[in-house]
Amino acid sequence: MAEQGQQQPAGYIPATDFMIAGIRETCGEVLLLAQQNLHWLQIAINEAAMSMGIVDGVTAQRFHYQINIMKEEYRKCLALEGNLRAMIVRLDNLMGRPRPSQ
Repeated sequence: MAEQGQQQPAGYIPATDFMIAGIRETCGEVLLLAQQNLHWLQIAINEAAMSMGIVDGVTAQRFHYQINIMKEEYRKCLALEGNLRAMIVRLDNLMGRPRPSQ
């Protein structure tokens, strides 16, 4: 709360900076998890693709289906990574905004 004689600008909440910092930290953690997921999905796709030549036709069809699913998950994860990076930039910009003088 504002002390007597001091008036807070309309819409300014001192706790906002703490909330922004917390959200940014969470976005960073989720971004790291998304990057790890991308890494492991790429390994799984490569392993499945290399195994295609040593399996019978029915199994190859299943592998092909699973590879397509993993590729779609990879695309979704890439989109999530891009969105998280953009959100982190926006949060950093919010943290750099001018503060009201006290």
